[in-house]
Order: sequence, then structure tokens, then C-alpha cells
Amino acid sequence: MKFVFQKQALEEYREAAAYIAETSEQNSRLFIERVEATIDYILKHPDSNIRGRHGTLRRKIHRQSHWIVNRRLPSDLDTVEIIAIAHERRGEGYWEDRFNKIHPL
Repeated sequence: MKFVFQKQALEEYREAAAYIAETSEQNSRLFIERVEATIDYILKHPDSNIRGRHGTLRRKIHRQSHWIVNRRLPSDLDTVEIIAIAHERRGEGYWEDRFNKIHPL
């Protein structure tokens, strides 16, 4: 399996890491390591995550306040698309408009 980031998800990832780095470079590195470990887990167990809206799946990043919202691409079931790196305080489904623009329901 492989993965691709939607542009907005990659921006969220970078912004979160930069925000954390403002107070602690070490915590920012830990965040990045945990995101990578979560992506590895998703790739190994793509259907074992919490089911979400519109056929998405989500997985909590260990010891972080973020979730990875993802799905398997219908056109390529060997590819996981990362739709959002979502902070738990953001409204659930805030990313739906970007999902619908790319993949209309």
C-alpha cells in the first residue's frame, strides 16, 4: 500500500508541526514521528480504523490531539488518501467541503 496527501491535509500537517515547534522542537519532532507511525499503521491495517462520514476512516495520532482522516481511493484500492490532519477541537467534518470538491458524492 501507498499513501497520498491531499494538498490541504499536507498544509495542516506542516502548520501543526510548525505551531508545536514554536514552543518545543522536541515535541514537534515527536509529533512528526507519531504522524508517520500512524500512517504506517493505517497502511498495514487500512480497514481497522474508525468509520467516518462519506466512507472515510479516521485514526487518532498516539498521544496527540489530532486525527488522520483518510480513505482508500476507489480508483486505486492500494492507495490511501489522507484527507485531513484534524485537530480534535475543530468541528467534526470541517474537511467535508474539500472532500466533496475532489470526489463528488
